[in-house]
Amino acid sequence: MGWCCPRVCRALRARAQELWLKSNRLTRLPEELGDCAKLKRLWLDDNRLTTLPDSLTRLSALQELYAPHNRLTALPPALARLPALRKLCAAAPFRPQRPLHCQDLVRG
Repeated sequence: MGWCCPRVCRALRARAQELWLKSNRLTRLPEELGDCAKLKRLWLDDNRLTTLPDSLTRLSALQELYAPHNRLTALPPALARLPALRKLCAAAPFRPQRPLHCQDLVRG
């Protein structure tokens, strides 16, 4: 991952189960984020993201994704097929008058 030192990145990919990136003024996320195989919860609230990387669809352990209060215009369609995903919170497109969308996903 180009956004942190190599030793920290190896630890993130191997062990991270929760990642809190809230309120960091992020405008993009690295594709390598999809390599965090054990990630279960990801908070991206209150940034400046316009898209989410397609690599998030490789996060097969992801159970909860929070991305409200960004500038998202769409979500990767394959997110809906993540087997463990149970909660998805996002507001797209970004408009202050639009309500936050939080969805508990029911798996059959």
